[in-house]
Amino acid sequence: MDINFNTMRVFIFSKKFAIPFITGFGFYIFCTLCQLWQLYKDDVIGKNLPFSIKYGWFLYQAVGSLITLCFLLAFLTGVTYFAHQYSKVHLKTMYFLSGKNLMAVMIIAVTGFLYVSFIRPLANYRSITLLADIYYMRPGETFKRTEGGRKSESMLSLSQLLNAKDSLNEEVRKKKKSLIRNIKMNIAESEVDNVTHDLRESGLSIERKEILNEDASFSSQKGWECCVKNTVQNDIQMFQRQNEVIDRFDFQKAEMIAYPLNIFLFYIAGLLLGILTRKISVVFPLLAAHLIIFPLWYYGQGLLKIHFLQGKSGIFMVAFWPLGLGALFILSWWIAERKQNRLREDEVLLN
Repeated sequence: MDINFNTMRVFIFSKKFAIPFITGFGFYIFCTLCQLWQLYKDDVIGKNLPFSIKYGWFLYQAVGSLITLCFLLAFLTGVTYFAHQYSKVHLKTMYFLSGKNLMAVMIIAVTGFLYVSFIRPLANYRSITLLADIYYMRPGETFKRTEGGRKSESMLSLSQLLNAKDSLNEEVRKKKKSLIRNIKMNIAESEVDNVTHDLRESGLSIERKEILNEDASFSSQKGWECCVKNTVQNDIQMFQRQNEVIDRFDFQKAEMIAYPLNIFLFYIAGLLLGILTRKISVVFPLLAAHLIIFPLWYYGQGLLKIHFLQGKSGIFMVAFWPLGLGALFILSWWIAERKQNRLREDEVLLN
């Protein structure tokens, strides 16, 4: 196979990467849109919608969440194919980690971060609201576009997520201060320890010093067990719901931060997969990329979200686990490369 080494300095300019990447990317988008059409065609057909409305929703879906997943899979496919073909004729596989290649990956990662942080949320918002308008439209009615409504965390850009979280935190802080004041005015000072213990058991953490430092006076009679304990249950549930919303905001931000790191992870995983399978047909590493690596990553993301919302993992782990796994892959790769170079040197000395 005739491969010019000079054309490999930046992998994104090689046909061995570009052709499978572009072909796979278009194919994945087409397949997912066909599945969406099969799922929602009954809500669209028969309502005499204009062409721009009928297929506009599919366009918003294509440039929303779908494009980010399809891009990662196509990127993994392109890198795997390129590494498989390149490593057959050039033994110095660590060249993939050259400054130019890493700079290309960094540019792609930054572009991906900006896309998922600002463009994808807008596309998600428009696709969901447009689908709702189509769904609730009756046959024979004139289509009307509605705007506004409450946005979920997937429809908020990074700046909106930060502002929304700050507003929620401020609202929680004010309501918590009001709740502490109300509790202090209706309990005796001797009940403070029982109050903090019961609140902690209910999922609301209020420290003893917060109650003591509140600018209010204790009641002369004990009122926690007989009156106040039952009345604060609704407040506790409200705090729990708001904390769950804040957790979802945090996860969405961590997911945005993790996306460019996932691009780096898929670059390393595709290189290793292509290099390790260079002695067999390219079909096998491509199948492994589609049937093993990408599904494991996808369902791993889902499990990580569940653990995060349950409080079993922190935001740092959600955002930076791809970087740690990619660094582990690079370290293993570097050790294997050094060992292989020593074997080659020994062979040369023996000959």
